[in-house]
Amino acid sequence: MSQALQSLNSLLKYKQERERQKIDKSLSMMDMATRLRQQQLENTRQNQIMQMRVKQENRDSKLFSKQLESAELALEKERRESSPEYIAIAKRQLEAEAKNAELIAETRYNTIRQTELDNLTSAIKLKSVNNKQDIVDDFKRNVGMNALFRATKDYTIDGEFEGSDIQEVKENISRHAKDKKQAKFLGKIVEQYPGLITGIASYQMLVNKGERSEQSFQPLFESMNRLYDDLSTKKDLVTNFQNELGVSLNSLDMNNIALMRNQSFDQSFESGALNSQILDIVNKNLKNKGQDKNALRNELMMQSLSKIGMIPSEQELNSINEQRASEGKSPLTLEDYTEKFDN
Repeated sequence: MSQALQSLNSLLKYKQERERQKIDKSLSMMDMATRLRQQQLENTRQNQIMQMRVKQENRDSKLFSKQLESAELALEKERRESSPEYIAIAKRQLEAEAKNAELIAETRYNTIRQTELDNLTSAIKLKSVNNKQDIVDDFKRNVGMNALFRATKDYTIDGEFEGSDIQEVKENISRHAKDKKQAKFLGKIVEQYPGLITGIASYQMLVNKGERSEQSFQPLFESMNRLYDDLSTKKDLVTNFQNELGVSLNSLDMNNIALMRNQSFDQSFESGALNSQILDIVNKNLKNKGQDKNALRNELMMQSLSKIGMIPSEQELNSINEQRASEGKSPLTLEDYTEKFDN
């Protein structure tokens, strides 16, 4: 009985060992298959990395080649442009461009200067007209002639003034004078200086038409000058102005001085005595605007040099300086490109 049990136990142990061996074998095969798959995946990954490296090396090689080629071209260009032959040719081209820029700048400057001169002359003439109007207004208000102007204006509304109208104006003064005393004195004034009426009429008709100009005042100012000439020698006439019109000596003097200054300015302006001063003002204005001849010539010169490739454009110079800034270098100016052509 015990022998039978021993045989059975031996058989069970044998079967268990066989099963264990089968399991170990299966596990071993599974482990080998796993390692094989991992190896295949690793090989695939390594191949992909290698291919990527090869592609990157190819790209780097192409980029390096391009950079090298660009550097070689830049070096060759620098060597060529630094050669005596190139500089000699560049100087001749530079001289030609400078001469061309000088001619164009001269023409453009003359046009701009003439425009500026015309504008300044127009402004001076307008100021002169305004000054003349101030003299007339002062003559009316502060020299007691307002009633005479109003009496004359009544006969200029139709745009005409005839010789017979002078007497009508004299009779019309009383309608606009403050009182009989004033009307009587103004009547005496126009008897002595009838040109005041015709001068006022001429001025008023042009003003009515909106054609006020320097010539509008000329006939009136001629009569006013004759009046002031007499006031400077006839003291009784000055006294009558004070007593009959209430006009002070200071008011007479101030209006007379303004009239004389105006006449002096007109003579200087018309004779050309102010031309040099006016041109100085024009040249100064153009220089302040950066439109003087030198500035125009330099601008045209730079444009020409940029067009023919001897200097970079403004945009190209900005790009160059951005690159130099990233490299810690100081910026360049256009003069850095032209100084090597200087004598």
